[in-house]
Amino acid sequence: MLLNLYRDGVDSMGLHADNEPELGASPVVATVSLGAARPLRFRPNPSASGAGRTADGSRYLDLDLDHGSLLLTSGLVQQAWKHELPRRKRVGDPRISLTFRYICQ
Repeated sequence: MLLNLYRDGVDSMGLHADNEPELGASPVVATVSLGAARPLRFRPNPSASGAGRTADGSRYLDLDLDHGSLLLTSGLVQQAWKHELPRRKRVGDPRISLTFRYICQ
């Protein structure tokens, strides 16, 4: 489990995929959000086959993660999409993100 503390909306996480080799070929990641609601932004991974835009033609998709929410992403999500927690200057409360991952032997 990884714990990330975002003190307010200025704290953020850059664009990335959870695709480290130790997570295996098709990693599953569970994320529990506690505290301030923040959007998790998904962008198509340009290096993935067929990536480019979302189904509605936009360049990204925001998924609001409210207090107590659980997000489960599969390996296909990690391959086709990257994600980030963008800055939100109007958010003054903290957020904690707990991410659970299985480490392959």
